[in-house]
This record gives sequence, C-alpha cells and structure tokens, in this order.
Amino acid sequence: MKPHNARTFLRTVVLLTVAISCVIPAPAETLTTIYSFTGTNGDGEYPFPEGHLPFDNNGAIYGTTAGGGTGNNGTVYQLVLPTIQGGTWTENVLYRFAGGADGRQPGMGVVFDQIGNLYGTTQYGGNAQMCGGGCGTVFELSPPTQPGGQWTHTVLYTFQGSFDGQYPGELVFGPNGALFGTTVSGGTPGVLCHSNLRIKYGCGTVFQLTPPSGKGGSWTKTVLYTFPGFTHDGTGPSSEITFDSQGNLYGMSGGGTTGYGTVFQLTPPNGNGAWKESVLHDFTGGKDGGNPAGTVVVGANGVLYGNASYSGVVNASGVVFQ
Repeated sequence: MKPHNARTFLRTVVLLTVAISCVIPAPAETLTTIYSFTGTNGDGEYPFPEGHLPFDNNGAIYGTTAGGGTGNNGTVYQLVLPTIQGGTWTENVLYRFAGGADGRQPGMGVVFDQIGNLYGTTQYGGNAQMCGGGCGTVFELSPPTQPGGQWTHTVLYTFQGSFDGQYPGELVFGPNGALFGTTVSGGTPGVLCHSNLRIKYGCGTVFQLTPPSGKGGSWTKTVLYTFPGFTHDGTGPSSEITFDSQGNLYGMSGGGTTGYGTVFQLTPPNGNGAWKESVLHDFTGGKDGGNPAGTVVVGANGVLYGNASYSGVVNASGVVFQ
C-alpha cells in the first residue's frame, strides 16, 4: 500500500469535504460532504482543520479525530471509496486511543512511510506526569498482515515535558528518512517567552526522530533547536515544517518582536554540529499580517509562500504572503 501524499483541509462544520473539478475553463466548484463524524458508537469527532489527509493507492483517505472513540480520546480512521457511483464512503476506525500511555487527542493527522505504516502524534497522554495528563506521544500504526486484521499501534516516543518538549504537532518525513516535528512548549524550563510571561516549561522545540538501524530497535529522538524566548525570536512553533532541496527546514511560530509571529529557517550542520536558526521574517501585524498559520510552502527558486490569519489593514481578515 504505497501512499500518495495528498493534503487537504477540513472545515469543522462541514467536517470532511472534497471539491473536484476537471474541466478547464472550470465551472463553479461543487462542495460535497462525503462523511459526517458523529462521535457515537466508537466513531470519532472533531477532526482538526490542520491535519494531514494522505491517500493510499486505492483512493482511501486516512486521518485523525481529536475526540470520539474510547472515552473521547480520539481515533485514527480510514475512509473507503464507494463501490458504486453515487454510493457512500465507508469509515473504518483503525485505532481508538485509550488516553493513557498510548496518548490522547491525535489531532494533527498522519503520514505514510514507503511500506504503508502510518505515523502521527497525540498532543496529550503518555506516561509523563509533568503536564498533568501527559505531554504527548509519537506513534506508529502498522497495517495488518492479513485482510480484515487489526492495525498495530506502537508508541515510538513519549514526551517528558521538559528539555525534550511537550505537546507535539504535525510530522513530516525529512530527506534522510527521519521524522521531523515541533512542540509548542517545553525546551528550556523557566525562560521568558513572548508577552513577558514566564512560561514554566519553555518556548518550544524542533525535533527529529531517527528510525532504528535494525528491526526491533528503538527510535532515537534529537532536539534540533530550542526556542530561547528572546524578544526577536519565535515561540510556540505550531505549523508543519517544510524542507527545501538543500535540506534546509522552514516553519512558522508565534512570538517575535511584536508578538505577531515569525517565519524561521533551520540550516543543517555540515558535520556533527548544531542546526542554525535564522528568523526570515518578523511579522509586525500591519500590512504584512500576523499570526502565521498552516504550512509555509517552498516554491520555484526557493521562494516561500504562506498565510497569516491576521491583517492590520482595515476590513482585511488575513494575508497570503511571499
């Protein structure tokens, strides 16, 4: 089951939609609800709009819900195409989180590896006590070996909530085959984050999870960058990170000089040194916008594109930036 990495967005009211248009010039696009989550009888609810929605080669969609399932702790689901034209999509719940060591609230979707395993994060849960309910996990779901079998859930890493970070976001695979992601807090406990509030557990991190060299080994977690809480630096990185063709990493954060957020770059070391962070843009909350959201995209010639949910322009409600 080789994945096709397509991405779309959810609207929490409509819940799950696909807009399809194949004619050029295109008529008005049609919005069709293909599945509505109920949160009953083990079904999920509250799919986050930021979450990944990858497809497999059969056209099935995979995603997560932050609630529903067992004890309202969230689910990982599959939506299977209808077998006849005009038929309904079928939901299969692949895993229901128990809310303990396995994690809870897997709101940020999943990504495929090349052999069909799914990877994602839970923002809460795990066995760490520092966060009062767990600091989050990274998990793997392996497909069944026989048709109709159960998917196998494995916790790859449990965040302890201190220097390693807490509350992880979306995952992406890097060019080296490792998983990369961010945590919105944790890192350096007691530092001064934006708005002059002393955040007890730190201002966030960027991390890497490297797969084991042999079957049955453990994944290795490395913190690539810890946000120090300086006035000009970002805090609480919550966007999905992106790589360019040179292996540089890009993301967006809150904080910055005025508190409207930043776009940052992490440059990999030549050898065993540290990754270097550069703030590429420090939002002012004026015409350039503020509170960047979603994913920064690398376009032609290395130009970055993204959006911000705030605009300082009268009667404007956000910006798309380059």
